[in-house]
Amino acid sequence: MALPLRDKRVRRPLLTFAVVGVFWLVLDQVVKAVERRSMTVGSTIPIIKNVFHLTYIRNSGAAFSLFSGLTWLFLLVGVIAFAAMFLFWRFEKPHTVLSVVGSALMSAGAAGNIIDRVVSGQVIDIFDARIINFAIFNVADIGITVGVVMLVVWLLFFGGLSGIEKDPQTPKHDIAESETNETLGTYEMQKTSDESVD
Repeated sequence: MALPLRDKRVRRPLLTFAVVGVFWLVLDQVVKAVERRSMTVGSTIPIIKNVFHLTYIRNSGAAFSLFSGLTWLFLLVGVIAFAAMFLFWRFEKPHTVLSVVGSALMSAGAAGNIIDRVVSGQVIDIFDARIINFAIFNVADIGITVGVVMLVVWLLFFGGLSGIEKDPQTPKHDIAESETNETLGTYEMQKTSDESVD
C-alpha cells in the first residue's frame, strides 16, 4: 500500500531522463577508458589500503561478476530490459524524481555494460571494496543498483504503477473529494433526467 508521501514532480520528464542517462553512460565509459589506458588487467591501486582499492578486472558475468560466461544471455536480457523500459515510459508516463531518475540510471547502467560485452565480450570493473569483501564493480553497476532501489521505493511507497498517485502535486484527499463530486454530479444528472421523463 502506498504511503501518503510526496515524490517531487519533474517538469520535463523525458529531457531529464535523457540528460541523467547520457551523463551516467558517458561517466561510465570515461572511467573505463581511463582505466584501460592507465592500468593493466589485474593491477590494483590502494586508495585506502585493505579498505578500498581501484582494481582492474574483466568479467563475462552480470553486475558484480555474477553468472560469468553467459554473455549471450545477458545481451538478450538487456534487449528485453530496454523493451520493458520503453513500455514503462509509453504507458506509465513517469513524471517524478524517483521514477524518472531511477529509470534513467538503470537504463544507462545496463547500456554501459552491454557496450562492454558487444565490444570485447567482457565487462570492465574497477571499484574494489575490500573492507566488506565485496565483488569488484563499476559505474554502470552503481547506476543499475541505485536505479532499481529508486524504482522499488517509488513502486512500494509512492503509488507507482497503481494509479494511486499519478500527480504528486494533488493531495489524496483532493482526489477523493473530486471523485465524490463527480459521483454526485452524475447522480444529479440522472435524477434530472428521470424527472423530465415523468
